[in-house]
Amino acid sequence: MMKVDHGIGMMFDNKQLPSIKNGRLISTRITRFNGGTKEAPVATFVTSDDKVIAVGNITQYCKIDIDRSYAEELAYEFTPVKTVLRMNNLGALDEDYRKNKEGVNGVIQDAYMDEEDGVVIVGSINSFDGINVNNIVRIDKNGNIDQQFLQNIGTGANGAITKIRYNKKRKKAMLVGMFTEFNGVPCSGVVMLNRDGTVDPTFKLRKMEGGTANFATILNDHDFVVMSGTFTKYDGVTRQGFLILTMEGEAMQKFNVPGLFLGELNQVIETKTSTNDNGLLLMGDFYRFNGERVDNIVKIEVDFD
Repeated sequence: MMKVDHGIGMMFDNKQLPSIKNGRLISTRITRFNGGTKEAPVATFVTSDDKVIAVGNITQYCKIDIDRSYAEELAYEFTPVKTVLRMNNLGALDEDYRKNKEGVNGVIQDAYMDEEDGVVIVGSINSFDGINVNNIVRIDKNGNIDQQFLQNIGTGANGAITKIRYNKKRKKAMLVGMFTEFNGVPCSGVVMLNRDGTVDPTFKLRKMEGGTANFATILNDHDFVVMSGTFTKYDGVTRQGFLILTMEGEAMQKFNVPGLFLGELNQVIETKTSTNDNGLLLMGDFYRFNGERVDNIVKIEVDFD
């Protein structure tokens, strides 16, 4: 996979680019997909009709210009874009998608695609396509702002949203960030939203001390929320950076005995342990779990009963 400034990989299939090295003709075979971004996308998605969506603080679409490229020197062609772009399954830019849109004013930090190919975008965002937003916005499958979602989120978050995870099975999202309210509801940097952007009032975050949350996600097969952060206490009890909560926000004591957790989760996958018990595969940027040295990934056994 070849990249431009960490953009989406640009690849071809059954193509050979020639070059001369030490007086000999050489060639390089590369794969078929030819499309990407100059800036690193925050998130990429494949739609239900096999198109590719890239979201981020993006200003340029790029592709390899085959006619001007050689095996040891690739030439690129750039096209201005605004924040979100769509490509077909070979990487060609859809120039009609979000044509003449203004894009984001602010910094995008995360995004997800829902079951209707809509994309929810979060970050430190003041406006999107010229419309005032408070750090969260949804665009539909055609790339237009979802006005009903915008109405449902109301005043949105009063601070930056740093991470969002959506559960398609449950049609709910967990947001974390530097906010203290979401649409007027106190939430201390963590909130659960319904699919339509309304706050789910059943999830109530308890008092968090010593730090904040940096990740939260809802499990698919069990009614729990997994959270990481820099906190040292939750609901008056020592919880050093790792929590498993009920869907109402209550800490489950039997799930929260691990010692010190240092770092940040990025993904949690429900799995089985080597003894076929229920387990969680934790992945992210962390180096301590239960006080022991780990390197960004660990599997733990969890009794959900």
